[in-house]
Amino acid sequence: MLSTSIAWKNGQWLPLSEVHFSLDDWGVLQGATIVDRLRTIDSYPLDVALHMQRLTANCEAIGIHSTELDQLGEVIIECARHNQSRLPDRDFSLVVLVTPGQTSVPNSPTIIVHVQPLKWTTIRHWYQHGQPLVIASNRNVPRECWSPQLKTRSRLQYYLADQQALQISGVHAGAILLNTEGYVTETSAANIVVVDQAGNLYCPPEESILGGVSLIRTLRLAEAIGLKILRCPISLESIVAAREVILTGTSACIWSASQVGNVHFRNPTDRPVYRELLTRWIADVGFDFCKRPA
Repeated sequence: MLSTSIAWKNGQWLPLSEVHFSLDDWGVLQGATIVDRLRTIDSYPLDVALHMQRLTANCEAIGIHSTELDQLGEVIIECARHNQSRLPDRDFSLVVLVTPGQTSVPNSPTIIVHVQPLKWTTIRHWYQHGQPLVIASNRNVPRECWSPQLKTRSRLQYYLADQQALQISGVHAGAILLNTEGYVTETSAANIVVVDQAGNLYCPPEESILGGVSLIRTLRLAEAIGLKILRCPISLESIVAAREVILTGTSACIWSASQVGNVHFRNPTDRPVYRELLTRWIADVGFDFCKRPA
């Protein structure tokens, strides 16, 4: 159970119940928290190096520097090993949190690594039926505030969008956030890949979205089978006219959208590009992540 899991905080292994933030931590006071999330595949953390590369770059972007960041890859692997028998499933998420630390202790970041169970009921629904998406009425944070490429816990825009999706389409739904110019960015849990009627793939420009590690693998596999990939602004008109909408994110790796707003996609989990990419994903990681591990 999660209550018995072990977490790492600034060099110490502790029961999760003993890991907390001080009330004068910048992560609490101003939401200044860099985050990264991984998952295990067949009990081993996936793409640790890529996640740590992104985390380190994000920390440096907001002025967090610590030699402890250099060892986090090893800590993540150790955290997975420590908790394999403490969670209900063999595969689970690993979360890394980094803040500038307490206001009273300059240059002393707070760094935490902990585990979370995967939401298998929701993930199974996505694999079997696809995920319904609504168009959020609120917009994503503009780049003039901070870079969309920063993976941070300052996510009120995601929360508000997901609450709309919950009210409109239920617990398995997600919400697409547009930017202030009206173009598609991402959901709170996934990057978006649009497949047009000719089978070409479209993704928002790199500088306008969070650079997902799962998206990197998806585009690499798409390129390997000769699919044309275009990085350009995506309008609502183009996404509702799409042949397929594919979602990529850490928790479920790759899945499909069953609808966008009022537009429904017929047989969303059996569309040709999605099926091919899913097959290649499973072959690439060497494990069928669509099946809940025993």
